[in-house]
Amino acid sequence: MNTFDWKNTILQQDIVPFDTNLFVKMQRKNMLAFSELQQLIIERMQSTTQLQAEILSKALENNSKIATELMSVSSPEDKIAKQSEIIKEIGDKSLKNIKEIGKLLSKSNQDVATVVNKSVAASIEDLQDLVSKTAGKKAA
Repeated sequence: MNTFDWKNTILQQDIVPFDTNLFVKMQRKNMLAFSELQQLIIERMQSTTQLQAEILSKALENNSKIATELMSVSSPEDKIAKQSEIIKEIGDKSLKNIKEIGKLLSKSNQDVATVVNKSVAASIEDLQDLVSKTAGKKAA
């Protein structure tokens, strides 16, 4: 059976208007950047989930302490004062936890943006090389 070799025919006839090797190199770089990005996102998601689990664990521990403290107070006035104190503590802890999670997410976003920017810059350079080689090829 006689098979036709399309690749050699196309390359010999200059039908492809750009350097295919450079194009493949560009795509390989893009895939590596994408892989790095996925790994970074997974790591950051794990960190965030771990932090949230720690916060939840502490909250559950505190709930049993709070219940014990509220049961030990006898007068209604003291209970109201204790509940107010507990609500203030919970609010402060919640705000601290939200800020901590926010910092972690902000750092994650910065790290992802850095990887994406680096990849885009490399792609633009490669594209400029591809265009200049193609223009040089046409001029020759």
